[in-house]
Amino acid sequence: MLIVNRNSNISLRPDNYTFPLLFKTCARLVLLYMGHEILGHVQKMGYDCDIFVHNTLIHFLVSCGELDAAGKVFGENSMRDLVSWNSLVNGYVESGKVKDALRMYKKMERERDVNPDEVIMIGMVSASAQLEDLRLGKEFHQYIREKGLNMSIPIASALMDISNFIRYSIQFLSVQASEIPLYLFLLVLHIQYPEWPDHGVPKDTTFFILVIHVFVKMLAEA
Repeated sequence: MLIVNRNSNISLRPDNYTFPLLFKTCARLVLLYMGHEILGHVQKMGYDCDIFVHNTLIHFLVSCGELDAAGKVFGENSMRDLVSWNSLVNGYVESGKVKDALRMYKKMERERDVNPDEVIMIGMVSASAQLEDLRLGKEFHQYIREKGLNMSIPIASALMDISNFIRYSIQFLSVQASEIPLYLFLLVLHIQYPEWPDHGVPKDTTFFILVIHVFVKMLAEA
């Protein structure tokens, strides 16, 4: 706010580059009151219709736990891009409001303005894990593969949720060489969690065969 005030005194106007920077700073430092002061200036100067300002405003509100306000800002503005959807959807997931996250994801699918990317898939797979919904997790994993999205470690981590996705991990033996990080994840997971629950997979036979098979395939495809 000091920067904005000083600029006003010397007849310099903050613009759509200045306000996003201020919102990001307030989000990082969780400066809720100051962020709302900045929002007042944004609205007064007519920058609330700028997509960059709009997205960082949503990010600021989500970061400060103001999910209802973020949802309201999102809903009242027709300007939306992938960043807008990602900020709100993942904000719901990180706050444990997974049903709201899934509702927004379905809304995004219906509107067809943007295509989900890796970032939003991380949120959706995490939501599936929180709901302990294996079927839903499989659907999102299938989407990731069909669209050729990167099977990143965060996505793999969510899919491999220890208590919910043990059985599903065996199906990853068919992944391609480009997904080697996933193999490493499985091996590290076993090392870090020797108390891995059985869930129908005997640790003394099938599970160790899985680990060895993954390791051999990783070496063959590297």
